Amino acid sequence: MMLSPDRILEEKQDDLLVCLAEIYRLAEDENLETSPELRESLVIVDTGKFVLLPNS
Repeated sequence: MMLSPDRILEEKQDDLLVCLAEIYRLAEDENLETSPELRESLVIVDTGKFVLLPNS
């Protein structure tokens, strides 16, 4: 069964969110200050407010 492009994007988005959340958690465990960019990236991926550009 082939996945639709939308479903593939959803799966990749979920994977990215898990990775970013793990990075954020590890930084907090080490009492490291997280960058505003990392926090912003979590919000962007979590809300789905991003645009993927085609590969060139």
